[in-house]
Amino acid sequence: MNLTKKRMLIILLNIILVLVLFISFYKFPKTINLNYPAVEFRTNEETIRNTTIHNQGTLYRPLFRNKVFKGHFVINSYDFTKNYNLMDIVFYKSIRNGWGSLSYVLTKNGNLDLQTFGSIWINDNFDKLKIQVYEPIWNERKSFSNLIICAPAQTLSEGLLINNSIQID
Repeated sequence: MNLTKKRMLIILLNIILVLVLFISFYKFPKTINLNYPAVEFRTNEETIRNTTIHNQGTLYRPLFRNKVFKGHFVINSYDFTKNYNLMDIVFYKSIRNGWGSLSYVLTKNGNLDLQTFGSIWINDNFDKLKIQVYEPIWNERKSFSNLIICAPAQTLSEGLLINNSIQID
């Protein structure tokens, strides 16, 4: 092999290496700044409570890893979501089709107060979301309930449509 071919091969391998590293480590960030109308309902009842969700931050979407949301996620009908800090939400591809934990933390007098609100699922672009709330809200021992929050929605039928469109199993 002559010197020119060796140089071309080295340059080509370096370009391929840079592309592989870029694709592997770049997070493809998407800025999120949304205000959703949302409905809160129980799966066995026909009554709803309307609320609003304010979502501001960055959704990181790496190609070969889990999505991560960093920012603020406020549910108007739950005051602590306004005062507590949102923990980063990691949407695990391999757990229940993109499950994330919606958890908040606040430091009070040097102590951490952690509130796990529920499980969250989103569609690819964060255009739709579904939260399965853990109850009771302020109890240490929480469990899944049939309380669901879906957005964007203003009626029960819109909420049920989103609930059914975001598959969790």
